[in-house]
Amino acid sequence: MRRFKSIQYDRDLLRLLCSPCTAYDVKKKLDYPYATVKGLLDRYLKDGIVKITKKEPARTGLYKKYYKLSNAGILLLQLVEMVESPT
Repeated sequence: MRRFKSIQYDRDLLRLLCSPCTAYDVKKKLDYPYATVKGLLDRYLKDGIVKITKKEPARTGLYKKYYKLSNAGILLLQLVEMVESPT
């Protein structure tokens, strides 16, 4: 017998990630603490819900990463929208 892994999601974040954006973009648009944003993005990346579409060098010497929904993330968002939409 197989079990599905439990997936926690944030609908607003999934909607925002339909187009590429950075962790900073998410923080500013959703007004979430940066640690929360990084934790969610890291978990979504590990679960295959998002992918990194581009890396740009930043002034700090690190890289600015752009995240976007993967195919699985798009399907998850569609499912969430169907389940949570008022009938």
